[in-house]
This record gives sequence, C-alpha cells and structure tokens, in this order.
Amino acid sequence: MPDPSQDRQAPIRRARRRRPSRFLGVHGRTRRLRIIAAVVMAGAGAAIGSVLPVSAASAATGSATTPKILVIMMENHGDGSLIGNSAAPFENSLAAHYATFTNSAGVDHPSAPNYVAFVSGQDNGSAGAGDCSASIGSSCNWSGANLGVQLQQAGISNAWYAEGLSGNGCSISNSSSGDGDINHMPWAYMDTWQANAAACANAGLTTTAPNDPQLISALSSTNSPSFAWVTPNLTDDTHNGTIAQGDTYLRNLVTAVQGTDWYASGGTILVTYDEDEGETDAPGYCTNPVFYGGNNSNCITTLAVSNADAGVGAVSTPLDHFGVLGSIEKCYGLTQLADAANLATYGDITSQLCPSRVLPPPITGTMAAPWWRWWRW
Repeated sequence: MPDPSQDRQAPIRRARRRRPSRFLGVHGRTRRLRIIAAVVMAGAGAAIGSVLPVSAASAATGSATTPKILVIMMENHGDGSLIGNSAAPFENSLAAHYATFTNSAGVDHPSAPNYVAFVSGQDNGSAGAGDCSASIGSSCNWSGANLGVQLQQAGISNAWYAEGLSGNGCSISNSSSGDGDINHMPWAYMDTWQANAAACANAGLTTTAPNDPQLISALSSTNSPSFAWVTPNLTDDTHNGTIAQGDTYLRNLVTAVQGTDWYASGGTILVTYDEDEGETDAPGYCTNPVFYGGNNSNCITTLAVSNADAGVGAVSTPLDHFGVLGSIEKCYGLTQLADAANLATYGDITSQLCPSRVLPPPITGTMAAPWWRWWRW
C-alpha cells in the first residue's frame, strides 16, 4: 500500500473532503431544507403569503376592526325644516363639518313602517302600516329576518335603547310603557326578535332623558356595544317637541358620545329622521332622491358624524332606510335583507358609516417566478 506521506495528491483529497459543502453544515443543506419545509407547511408565512392569491373576503376578515355605529332616530321633519333653520344650529353645524346626505329619504308614512323597513329591509304594506298596534303573529308584525337577530346570531354586541321606558326588555308591553311610543320601537314589530331571548335582551333598554346616561355609560365601558340605537322620547325626537328642543337634545347627546373612547376609537354616529312632513326642500337637497313605491314626498336629514367623516360635507348618493340598513349589514359582514341588498338603488354609504372597513384592493395576482426561483440558496 502506498505511503500516504509520499502521495502528493493526498492533502488535496483530504482538504476536498473536509471542505464544507454549500449545501451542508450550519448554513448548508440540512438547515435550508428545514427552513423550506417549515415555510411550506406553515402556508401563511410572509414569503408564501405574497405568492398565493388573497380573496377580498379573507382580507376583510383578517385585517378590519369591528365597526362601531350608533343610530339616533329622530321624528317627523324633512330636510327643509332643519337645514338652514336658525332653530337647529347644532344640526346645521354637523351638516357643515361632517357628512350630510343630500338625497336621503324615508320609505313610507306614517312612522312605524319606516322603523320596520329600517331593520327588515322591506315594506310589505302591512307590517307597521298606519301605525298599527304591534301584536305577535298578526299582519301588523313582520315574521321574517331582521337586524336585531342578525347581530345577535353573528356574535356582534348590540344595544337598543329607548328613552323613558318603565324597565328593560323588548316585550310589546314594555315598548308601550313610560314615555315610549311603540310605533318608534322596531323590535316590537319583529316576531322573530320577540321570540329570540338573547336578541330580545339587547333591546328595549331604558335610558333617561335628557342626557341618556345609561347609553353614555355603555359606550364608555370596556365592553361597549359595537352597534347601538336610541329612540328618544316624543319631546326629544321632535315628534311632539319643537325643532329647537330636538336640536338641544342632539347637541347634548352627540357631544357626550364624542367624548367617549367608543367614538375616539372609530365610532360613527348616524343621525336620521323617520319621515318628512311634506316641507319644501332645502336648497341643494332632494335633487336626485330615491323614492320607494312612488312615495315622492319624503326627503329627510341624515348625517354621519365621526373623526373620519370630518370635512366630508355633502354626499349626493341617493339613499333611503333600505340603503342605510344594507350599508350597516355590509359594514358588519351580514346578509343584506330584502331591498337592503339593492344598494345600487337605495344607497351604499359604507365609506361614511364604517371607513375602517374600506380596505385597499386585495392581492389577487402571483409573483412572476415560483418560490424556488426567488429563494436565495
């Protein structure tokens, strides 16, 4: 056997064997294969995530915060009686500094069918018609789906307040108690809402005029509702009270809500009216409205107030209660009910109601090269 010490090629061969392979050792094959395997198995790493198509639904689910919306439903005044009226300085200030929907309309007359439409997306000519008396199982009530049950079943926290009720609860008897007007309590006209104990527990919550401390306390709590509603009493909502009284009520309530963390963290206040009273419209308002069922005299004031809506001004989108409902449902990712699904006709205002849900376009393409082409070996 040749003496290795005499073999001039031996040191070269030994050095070649000892030389770390580019695919071995600490920075070699084993570690790289483990890294590749981990990335492939995870399926959601930054590298692979930038390659795979991302759907709009998954983008919305993964990155958007839950919207926060408060609806304040006022009564019986069209835009012509409020916009430019010196008796309503606060509402005019909101219109000047936030978003005002210049083509907003009610759905029907009198009050109750508008409340029914707002939560069910339909006006069948029976439910709430003529301010009929709510009664479970009767033609005056709606037996189908509604926003209250939708929110509850989706696990979205919600609280529906009314000023001056005798106690808490969505029952028809409680909705008629105290200073309440059952025609202004949408849950009273919903059979499935009445039959759903969990949803019913969220509605008919009493709050005290004139400053609604129960509502403000709820919005200030660590478990504040994502969606809230308030039906003012008959004075504060201007049904029986004056425009000046309603404007003072809104000034106190809206200002208090604006002082909460709920508002500061993205809350939107929607102030709207159920119907008009046939007033002449304000200049620049009701120029291109959408009127349901040929109801051609129902333009109302609707305002969206939030930090994101500051400075928006006039929004000319044709809008009615169906559009508002559909936009709320769209904000929360809920099925849009009946006519509320037709936002192209009845108005899509999601960019004003839930601006935090308006996301950039999702990634739908793929990188030009497959991952093994751009992986740096």
